[in-house]
Amino acid sequence: MKKSKDRGIFTSIANAIYRHRLIIMAVYFVSLVIFFSLEFNMLQNWDMLVRILNANFLFHNGLYFENQRALLETFLIGLFSIILGNNAVYAFLTITTFIFFLALYMFSEAFNVKYLLLILITFNPFLIFYGIKNGSELMVFSFLIMFISMIKFKDPLAGIFLALAFISKYDALLFSPLLLFIVFDKDVKRGILNFFIAIGVFLATLIPYFIYNYLIYHNIIYTFAESFFRNGSGGSLVSINVNTYVYAPAGLIELSVIGVIVI
Repeated sequence: MKKSKDRGIFTSIANAIYRHRLIIMAVYFVSLVIFFSLEFNMLQNWDMLVRILNANFLFHNGLYFENQRALLETFLIGLFSIILGNNAVYAFLTITTFIFFLALYMFSEAFNVKYLLLILITFNPFLIFYGIKNGSELMVFSFLIMFISMIKFKDPLAGIFLALAFISKYDALLFSPLLLFIVFDKDVKRGILNFFIAIGVFLATLIPYFIYNYLIYHNIIYTFAESFFRNGSGGSLVSINVNTYVYAPAGLIELSVIGVIVI
């Protein structure tokens, strides 16, 4: 009798949450934006500040610029700064949070997972604290989730999201082998065609990035190369060293597991 009563209470709570899911998600979204804004004001982390300085350099003739940084966040903050000035970073945090919510929706559709449940599970304390601490983590994570979701759909537009993840954080290129799983389709010929289309879409999405690098540095991948060679083992796409040999097998295992899931 008691178990039946307890089950009834949990069912009522679950039904209430489902009925008010839009309100819950809206409150959660606003709460996260407020938290991220307060976190930025309190920590003033350099990795986030340098993106603001880079945006100021490109859009307002600023004096400081680090060319090894991925460019997407810098351009977004710069565009927002035209209208919002010094408050552009808060618009960036809002858009970043929205993109993550959208990414989770795409994932829920691709893998048939309850959207609200996915939101509640994903926004754990670790992700909430580190999501925008260094400026780019939440955005690159969002685009990688979209990328994996599109692979699940066997959609060559996955290349767009891989490109966006790449210009958010160059490390995202390490996930490019997952494009191979687009080939695993019932129609093999269509799978192979979609694979090459995805590569073409990836490169086409990066055309503005290539143009920027060529016009400024006369090398279409200059900023990526600068990040690679300047940061070495401590930065994007680590160079070959002892740590690479230690962590590479773990990375390959992780990619393989993700690949099996998306097939």
